[in-house]
Amino acid sequence: LWLMVAQTIINTAVFRAVLEPRSGGLGGLKLGMEEVHQFLLQIILFLLFIAFACLMTMLIGASIMAARSAPDGVGGWVIALAVIVAFCLWVYVPTRLSLAAPMTFARKRIDVFGSWRATRGHFGPLLGMILVVVIFLCAFLLVLEAVRNLALLGFSWSQLQGLDRMGQDPKVLLPALMHAMGPGLIVAVVIQGIAEALMRIIFAAPFAAAYRDLSGRTAETAASAYEAAPAH
Repeated sequence: LWLMVAQTIINTAVFRAVLEPRSGGLGGLKLGMEEVHQFLLQIILFLLFIAFACLMTMLIGASIMAARSAPDGVGGWVIALAVIVAFCLWVYVPTRLSLAAPMTFARKRIDVFGSWRATRGHFGPLLGMILVVVIFLCAFLLVLEAVRNLALLGFSWSQLQGLDRMGQDPKVLLPALMHAMGPGLIVAVVIQGIAEALMRIIFAAPFAAAYRDLSGRTAETAASAYEAAPAH
C-alpha cells in the first residue's frame, strides 16, 4: 500500500511538472486532491485489469472447450486464433486507456474512459512510444543491476576478504558475513530507492507529454486552468 502511495505521489508530481509547470511545488511534489484522484484511479484500473484478465481467461478456456468438439485439424487453429485475439486485446485495450492518468490529473476529476476517446486514431504512435519506453526501462534496469552489484561488492570487498580465516562454522560465519555485507547492502538499498523514483519519472513523463500534445495543452492554457482551479 505504501509503495502504491509513493508511486502515486511521484506520478502526480511528474504530471504536474509536465502539464502545469507553473503550479509550483518542490519538483511538482504536493499533497492534494490530484494525488487522491490518482490513487483512486489506480485502484479502479487494477480492478478493471483483473476483470479484463478474467475475460481473456474465459475466452481462451472457451476456445479450448470448442477445440475438443471440433473436427481433427481444426481444434488447434481455434485455440491459436483465440490466443492471437487475446494477445491483440491485451495490447490494444491498455494502450487506448494509457492516458487515463494524465487526463485525470488535467481534468481534476477521475476520468477512466476519456482516454479511449482521446486516443482514437493514435493507437500506432502510442504503441510505438510505449515500446520505446519499455526498451529504455529494460536497458536502465540492466545498468542499475550492474551498478548495484558493483556498489555491493565495492563497499564490502575489504571485509569479505577476511572471512576465509573464520572457518566453516555457520554460527561464526553468518554474523560475520552480514557485518561484512552491511555497508554494501545499505548503499544498494539507497541506489534501488533512487532508481525506483527515476523509473517512475521515466515511465510517467512520456504519457503526460503525449496527453499534452494530443490535447493541445500549452503552458498558457495549463496556467489558466491552474489559476481557475479551486484551492485545496
